[in-house]
Amino acid sequence: MTHDRRGPDFLGVGPEKTGTTWINDQLAAHPRVWTHPAGEMCYFWEDWDSPGQPALHRFRDTGGWRHKHYRHYALRVAKQAALRPARLFGADGRLGRDLSYLFGRHDDEWYLDQFPPGHARLTGEISPQYFFLPEEQVERMSRLLPQCRIMVSLRDPVDWVWSFARMVMKNGEFGRYGSLENFVAHRFDGNSFSGSIERWQKHFGKDRVKVLIYDTLRDDPWAYYTDICAFLEIEPDPARRPLVSQRVNPGTSAAIDPEHAALIRHATHDDMVALKALGVPVPPDWFA
Repeated sequence: MTHDRRGPDFLGVGPEKTGTTWINDQLAAHPRVWTHPAGEMCYFWEDWDSPGQPALHRFRDTGGWRHKHYRHYALRVAKQAALRPARLFGADGRLGRDLSYLFGRHDDEWYLDQFPPGHARLTGEISPQYFFLPEEQVERMSRLLPQCRIMVSLRDPVDWVWSFARMVMKNGEFGRYGSLENFVAHRFDGNSFSGSIERWQKHFGKDRVKVLIYDTLRDDPWAYYTDICAFLEIEPDPARRPLVSQRVNPGTSAAIDPEHAALIRHATHDDMVALKALGVPVPPDWFA
């Protein structure tokens, strides 16, 4: 692949807690790839969740995770400007891109301009919030980015829900659910792995949607990395081989109790059957 048009060449759409930060870190380090410095841009999620929001709304102190993201990114930009001003004022337009991300109007033209054509590297972003977007938003994305390649990363639903729950507990937000049973119901309320995969395949085409299985990342990170590179049609960077085994954002080691594990397994069984029918290589123990 070569980057010859505005807009990203690839998107990592998640969902969250499936190794997406690891994917972003590996691709950002690849000499043939450029990923947006903001990390999770979430443009299409914000466009659906809060369209037309003014710039100051991004920094509003509501405790929301996106507001925290913008504030942390602004602090990081300020720190970089103080410590490494040459990087911000370089020829790659980093300063202008950062300022437009933080304070500019976000629309489709703005988004496409974040990934300008004319250089040899592939461009993309990883925003795991995109995975469960409704069909009309996925369709809109496909019209704007018809040549884009989509990477989905899936995880054993028991491990996925439990990892998500621990993150919510860590952030002090679990109380609003009251119980793990309510949290599970909320996670799958109108959402399913198979339904989301079907939407992405329908609008981008099966050949442009790559489904990655977290088990491979856990058991053989290098094989997982080379599979991603093959999908993007780039050679694996051999310098990454000793680094791909390093964990990113490791959670706590507390195990879920068997009763709740069985609850999640039962709730997701039909989804796993449907996922397999779509041609996804679902590991057998995701059904157990």
